Amino acid sequence: IVQIVQHYSDLGLIIIGDSDEQEIPSNVYLAGPQSIDTIHKVYEDCDFAFGSFNLAAKQMKEACPLKVREYLWSGLPVIVNYLDSASDFECLQPYIININERPDGVAECMRESMDKSDIKTHAKSCLSWESLLDVI
Repeated sequence: IVQIVQHYSDLGLIIIGDSDEQEIPSNVYLAGPQSIDTIHKVYEDCDFAFGSFNLAAKQMKEACPLKVREYLWSGLPVIVNYLDSASDFECLQPYIININERPDGVAECMRESMDKSDIKTHAKSCLSWESLLDVI
């Protein structure tokens, strides 16, 4: 993710949690571990989020990370490099950008502002336990 971000000087990346990155570009801020309240305040100021990019190292091409659901639930579109099963929900597809399919996805997210309240509404309607259990 850091390698991707360094190509966009007008993009700022906040890494919450521990990082083993050796060289950090000037547009990356290491925030370290944070409380959940602080994390949610940071989400309010973000335009989009990155999903887990280390799935390829585990030879996974499809996944269902809870972090992506948290981002969507918080109103953030998510950039991934795998097939995220949340895209099974048609209403969430515009908010899950797979850079393997859309290599300019980061630039798209920087250019186009998405309505956080729409993302939250769609995520809550598709990903809530009530909705998921209704299918069962």
